[in-house]
This record gives sequence, structure tokens and C-alpha cells, in this order.
Amino acid sequence: MNNKHFSALIGADFPRDAYGELFSLDCITNVYVLPPDPSVNSPIKTHPDTVLCVFRGVIYCHESYAAIAADTLCEIAEECGLTLCPCGGRRSGIYPFDTAFNALCDPKERFIIARESSICEPLKPLCRNTRQGYAACCAQIINDTVVTDDPSVEKTALRPGIAAKRISGGGILLKGYEKGFIGGCTGIIQGDITDTVLTVGDPNSCEAGRELAALCKKMNVPVIPIGSGPLTDVGGIKLIPVKQRP
Repeated sequence: MNNKHFSALIGADFPRDAYGELFSLDCITNVYVLPPDPSVNSPIKTHPDTVLCVFRGVIYCHESYAAIAADTLCEIAEECGLTLCPCGGRRSGIYPFDTAFNALCDPKERFIIARESSICEPLKPLCRNTRQGYAACCAQIINDTVVTDDPSVEKTALRPGIAAKRISGGGILLKGYEKGFIGGCTGIIQGDITDTVLTVGDPNSCEAGRELAALCKKMNVPVIPIGSGPLTDVGGIKLIPVKQRP
């Protein structure tokens, strides 16, 4: 892949066998299991793409979650050279008050795609607006291409000329819901030449996974399945570059 190293941020419902395989990857320095956010409903209260957003060297989360997860967040901030920005505002399990940190973040840190009216205040000036409040759940950025099953996210990406590809989204598992989403079952290892896609579960287990694998093959992007089960939405894997030691 490359010589970079990453901290992996996962949720409490992450499959145990997938955890082991994730930790065994050479580029992974640490795996942090984020505490659930009790202000948000199950199952997304354990999802990294719901409880926080990491962009341009800052961890954004709600002030109530910052208190609950203080030790874990401080460890992540120290290892990755980040600062913590606790945010106020209404937080609940009622949409859209559970989407304040649900943003699709450009790995090159040029922009985020999110629902501007509900994203947290500090991120609003950086936001490219979409109607979809769960932008991070339903999309992933692979080699500068937004991959999504959501027409609003696709439209937002294409408007300023960002490459975008639609997939069906069908067949991804998400406990308590009819289907899961592509951002929630993947993580991206940023490479010097090409990205690598991690999938939670077997991409061949469903139509969306097979579409994703075929698209990655066309883009010469490696896909590494972790865990033995079907493709499953667990709120994604946030992979944060580790701070270079002097």
C-alpha cells in the first residue's frame, strides 16, 4: 500500500473477527473503539460517521459526547496531531438533530459534502450543501471519485466538477433498517499512488458490494475485505494518519 500509518476509529458494534483483521494490517498503528453516543438512537449511536467528524486537523463532536469520550478522544488527538472542537446545539435521535457531524470529507481536505442546515456551526463555511443529512453514511471518496447511491450527494459532487459514480446500495446489512450504505461498510487507506478500500464483510455478498468491487477494479484500487460475514454497515472505519515522530 504505502509507508503511511493510521489510527482506525471504529464503533462498539464492529464485528470481532473484523477487528482482529483490521488491527493486523501493517499500516494500522492503533484501533480505537469509540464509546456510543447516548443522545442518538440505535444502531447509529455507535457509528463513527454519526458521533464525530475529523477534518483539517480537528475532531468535531457534540460537547456532551466530548465529556463522555474524553479519554479516547484525547488519545486520538495526541497520536494523530489533532485538536478537539466540542460543539453545542440541539442533539437528539430525531432527524436532522443526529446529523450534525455526518459529513463526507474530502481526503485532500478541500471540502466537505453535508446538509448545511444541520451540520455543526464550525463546518458550515466549508460545506457543499446536499439534501442528504447522512452524507457520510451513503458515500465514500475513492481516488478523488465520490461513490454513492444517493442522487443528492452525486449532484452536489458533480456541480463543481468532482467525479462521481452511482451504485445501487442494495444488500448491505444494517441492523434495524432495510438496508445499509456504502460509506458505512468501508474505510479508505489513502495511498501515495492509489487508495485501498477496506470493506466490513464480503463485498461479493450483495449487489452493492459487487458493484463497488467492479468499480475499484476499473480504478486499479485494491479491495481488502475484513471479517467473515456479509457486507455490513457499522458506521464506517475512520482512518486518520498518525503524526510523524521527530
